[in-house]
Amino acid sequence: MALAAQAVLAVEVLEAVADRGYDDSQNVKQCLDAGITPYISKPPTSKNGPLGRFTKEAFTDDAAQDVYHCPAGESLTFRYVAKQKGRMMRHYEVPTLVCRNCKLKTQCTDAARGRKIDRWEDEPLLEAMRARVKANPQKMQQRKQIVEHPFGTLRHGMNQGYFLCRGLTKVRGEMSLSILSDNLKRVFNILGVEAMLAGLTARRTANA
Repeated sequence: MALAAQAVLAVEVLEAVADRGYDDSQNVKQCLDAGITPYISKPPTSKNGPLGRFTKEAFTDDAAQDVYHCPAGESLTFRYVAKQKGRMMRHYEVPTLVCRNCKLKTQCTDAARGRKIDRWEDEPLLEAMRARVKANPQKMQQRKQIVEHPFGTLRHGMNQGYFLCRGLTKVRGEMSLSILSDNLKRVFNILGVEAMLAGLTARRTANA
C-alpha cells in the first residue's frame, strides 16, 4: 500500500504509518529501500511476557562484540545463521550448563538447553523504526484520527458493520460502494454540492 501511494503521489520520499501488528520485517526493509520511512508500533508477541519471564527486550545487544547480555550478566554468543520463514536469522545462545545453573533461570526459560535468541540479519532496521515511533508518538495518534474515523462512520453511521454479499469479488464490490458513499459524503461536507459539481465539470472539460 505504501508503494502504491508513492506511485500515485509521484514522490520519491514518503512517510508511511501503519497500525500495530503490521511490522513485518521484510515489508519494512522493502519500504526503506524504496525511500519510504515506515512508522509501525511493535505489539507484544513474546510468550514469555504473560508468563512473567524475561522477554527479548530484557537482553542487551552488544553489536561490537556480536553477543547478547542476559539479565544475569551472562553472554549469549553467536552460533550460526539459519533461514526461518524466508528470513536469515542469526542464532545466539548461552552454554547449556551456565544457563541450567543460573539462579534466574526460572524467570527466563523452561527450555532444557537454556535460553536462545534469534536475531534477523537486518534487525537494526526494526530497532531504528521502534526508536522513530517512540520519538514521534504524535504520528501514531494522527493515524488513529485519520484512519479509524472512516471505519467508525461506515460501521455505525452507515450501518455497514457486516457484508450482505458472499465471495471475495462481491465483497470487494460492496466495500467499494460503501467507501465511495463515505467519500462523497465527506466531499459534500467539506466543499459543498455546488463546488463538487463545478470540479467534476471542470475535470470533464479538461479530459475532453
